[in-house]
Amino acid sequence: LPGYGDFPFYRGQNTGLNWMHSFTPRVTNEFRGGYNRDRLGLFQQSQSTNQSGELGFPAPENPRDYGYPILQITGYENIREPLQAPENNAIGALDLSDNLVWSPSWDGSRTHFRFGGEYRRIGDNGYIDFYSRGDFIFLGVTGNSIEDLLLGLPAATLMGFGNSATHLRNNESALYGLDDIHLSSRLTLNVGLRWEYNSAPYDIKS
Repeated sequence: LPGYGDFPFYRGQNTGLNWMHSFTPRVTNEFRGGYNRDRLGLFQQSQSTNQSGELGFPAPENPRDYGYPILQITGYENIREPLQAPENNAIGALDLSDNLVWSPSWDGSRTHFRFGGEYRRIGDNGYIDFYSRGDFIFLGVTGNSIEDLLLGLPAATLMGFGNSATHLRNNESALYGLDDIHLSSRLTLNVGLRWEYNSAPYDIKS
């Protein structure tokens, strides 16, 4: 239906760094760093015009929510823009890790130690405004759903209000130690310990 379209948007970005250094023939260190960011957007075609207010329906509080309301009329196809538009979210993740490998000479190279750690920070910024222009359902209370529409008598209404913006952050850390013990050409024993911490997501603006 003309005027009820939408504009989707998606972009993914990734970058990474890998650095390896041999301190001695038996000690090697590897550092890795990476960052990725995904942005997802969905915007109603009539975002710049308060179509709801012009048609006599309740107008959204936020101008970014302007557009047409959702109309569900019994006996007819629904008239609607995306119920979750506008949506604009960006998720970014920073990942840093370091790993050290040590093969000592005092046990005939049967033991290989590995130590390392990792840090990850995740950010989620954006908003998604469900039913911000309202969903008006006309079932035919008067005996005719079109008459209900003209009289402004919906049987049910859904309307979203408030600020849906989020600025979430989450931190994750880990440390580990591992020993590969080659007992024979057919048997290797892996002994290790790992510690992890994952923080609960929190909003930096509330």
